[in-house]
Amino acid sequence: MDLSVVIPTRDRWDVLEGTLDALQSQAPSGFAWEIVVVNNGPGPSPALEKSAQSVTAIDEPRPGAAAARNAGIAAASADLILFLGDDCRPARPGFLAGHVAAHRSAGDPWLAVVGGIAPDPAVAGTPFMRWLARSGKLIDESGFTGDWRSFYTGNVSLSREALLAAGGFDERFSGYGWEDADLALRLADHGLRLEQRGDLLVHHAHEYDLAASLARMEAVGRGANLLERLHDHRRPLPGPAKSRRRMAAARALGPVAERVPRAWRAQHLAAYARGYDSSPLPDDPAGRGYGRLLPPPGGERPPVSVIVPFLGGRPEGDELTRALAVLERKPGDELIVVDNGAVPVLPGALHAPEQQSSYHARNAGADRAAGDWLLFLDADCRPRPRLIDDYFAELIDPGCGAVAGRVMPLRGQDALVARYARSRGHLSQAAHMRDAHLPYGITANLLIRRAALEQLGGFQEALRSGGDADVCWRLQDAGWTIAYREAAAVEHAHRERVVALARQAARYSAAIAWMERHRPGSSPRPKVTRRLVRAVVGAAAWGLLGRHERAAFKLLDGVVVIAEGAGWLFSNAAPWRGPEPRGGPALVAGAFPDADAPARVPAGAPRVEAERRPARLDRAAARGLRVRYAEDDGFARRAFEAVRTWSTPMRDAPALRRLRTARAEWLAAGAGAEHRADRLARALGVPRAPRAETAATPGTTAQPRTGVPGR
Repeated sequence: MDLSVVIPTRDRWDVLEGTLDALQSQAPSGFAWEIVVVNNGPGPSPALEKSAQSVTAIDEPRPGAAAARNAGIAAASADLILFLGDDCRPARPGFLAGHVAAHRSAGDPWLAVVGGIAPDPAVAGTPFMRWLARSGKLIDESGFTGDWRSFYTGNVSLSREALLAAGGFDERFSGYGWEDADLALRLADHGLRLEQRGDLLVHHAHEYDLAASLARMEAVGRGANLLERLHDHRRPLPGPAKSRRRMAAARALGPVAERVPRAWRAQHLAAYARGYDSSPLPDDPAGRGYGRLLPPPGGERPPVSVIVPFLGGRPEGDELTRALAVLERKPGDELIVVDNGAVPVLPGALHAPEQQSSYHARNAGADRAAGDWLLFLDADCRPRPRLIDDYFAELIDPGCGAVAGRVMPLRGQDALVARYARSRGHLSQAAHMRDAHLPYGITANLLIRRAALEQLGGFQEALRSGGDADVCWRLQDAGWTIAYREAAAVEHAHRERVVALARQAARYSAAIAWMERHRPGSSPRPKVTRRLVRAVVGAAAWGLLGRHERAAFKLLDGVVVIAEGAGWLFSNAAPWRGPEPRGGPALVAGAFPDADAPARVPAGAPRVEAERRPARLDRAAARGLRVRYAEDDGFARRAFEAVRTWSTPMRDAPALRRLRTARAEWLAAGAGAEHRADRLARALGVPRAPRAETAATPGTTAQPRTGVPGR
């Protein structure tokens, strides 16, 4: 079979008969083809007239063209699929042959051939239908954009391979419209190429009156609302959303426009706005339809190691165990819980007590893991049962290093602070994926290719927060891409107390400050004054209007703003659990531990003072050492130590204090750190050893210079 024509229909069998007749008259030669009709109505399919061409009729009870087309894909026999509307009739001979020839000549599985759609002359005679055709309210062919805005399933052909790679249509589009745009957006992530073929024309045999057209526009508005929520990581989307000003005007003037004869444009915009503002179509990932009809691309998915760092007591550990028990796993998958406490509390968990850092625990779990992919979850997240399979229900490109999954609010959380966090989209992966610097995913729900993480040397350690953004940015620096899988979801338990919310905001802000020091220009300082004024004024205004919850949310905005302003000033370094080393030499390094430029660590040296963390880590080189980083020192710490030491530059002041407290006896310099080592040695009054380019052989010691540099 060379071509399958898939046609969904709902209670319009008389209209469909005309389309089938038009297809039968094509009489193509040189290829085999079939017709698959999908009945999306409440009753069974009627018997279709027998013809020379094979017509298969199947029933799909789930409402919506998306579910119907998925059923058609599953029933189709050919590798090339042509989607038609039940009211879209081929207008010229050679229609089917033209679609087949276009794909054969291109030989590209990512090609979509978009045929022309024009009103059927038999129904286009009324003034209203002529206006619909001119206005683009039916099919807007005024300009071929070459992207998802020109992808119409009323007349488009593409390969089964591409459809399976995108996981088919999203069945949450249960009403009219936008399911084709959603598919095209996801196909574009893999390299979809559109070819417009106006000569492959169909006539749209559907006559609307004003009431029916306005009802359709309301459905379009509801679908556009869902499209924007599902693709929030691409915000702003061109096309479906009207501007805020136009939408506000439509809401205000809609009742007036309804009374004005022939004010059709205003009436349609008002109908769109009503649909957009109405009860939204559900976006729960359970309705996506993964695995219901279509097999995953590429056959069986690879084995996955699920890694969850944990720090807490036995009750929290038992709750985590129950939450992870629902996760569906296949042979080869493994679950690794890493207990990051000083004393283990979870039986059977991997214990990683050396650093109180979730990223240290994640590295320990990754070192133990055997899977080709590593799925990192947070201990306060609750995975959906099909989470692992949902990640692989769509194609992951070979150059993709990480896939971020959706983080949803935990159902049933009714506390005011939790409702506030939900309303503000806390921990939204979509927001992180449109970060102004580079997209990234948070390890609350992040799938990473094992080979990619090993290439980087793992997560940066000794951090409280921000290591997930850093690893995603380093992956992209190394040439990997980052993808977003909205339907692979976990539920996150938001903070329920004001103090916990403020601490979380301060910690995240400290991480943002660290990222800005680590990557200048990546993470601007949070704006405090303007946001605080808006929070106070908003709380007062909503309170006067009697909207007490919104007033409370504005007050919580103020708490978060103050916490972020304070957190920016402080360190993002994780607490150190071991004893502070005293005496002996210390290494002053640039980037450490750098896998690309190893530094010579003096034998017996217990301490390293480094400027920054490297892009590629050699974690083994740092094992057993107390490593401190200048980039970890917050503004408050630098300013305080600079005041205490007076003559030392602010950036060096915390390092000077640490080395003095540790009673370092002499300093060695790594590559690029000679001047800093000289400054610190002079301030300490200790010798400085010459630099060596390579790591020292175990058992040897770099010798210090005699005397004190600069004296």
